[in-house]
Amino acid sequence: DGSSVQWGRPNPKSGQRALAYLEAASTAALAEEIDAIVTAPVSKEWIGGDFHGQTDLLADRAGVKEFAMAFFAPPLSDS
Repeated sequence: DGSSVQWGRPNPKSGQRALAYLEAASTAALAEEIDAIVTAPVSKEWIGGDFHGQTDLLADRAGVKEFAMAFFAPPLSDS
């Protein structure tokens, strides 16, 4: 139940939800139920524990030691 999670107001519940979504997505990907995962920023502070980031979590769950993160965004300026 995410009813206690307010947009733009981090709290321990929002961190728990973010971690649960990452775990569910990685489980589905490893089971080949989905082909890809697209992530958005999460608060490491509110996830807590020894969480080092989404890339590390996904690599650990997949059992890989060598990995990289890709970041795609439009140009920030026209100059």
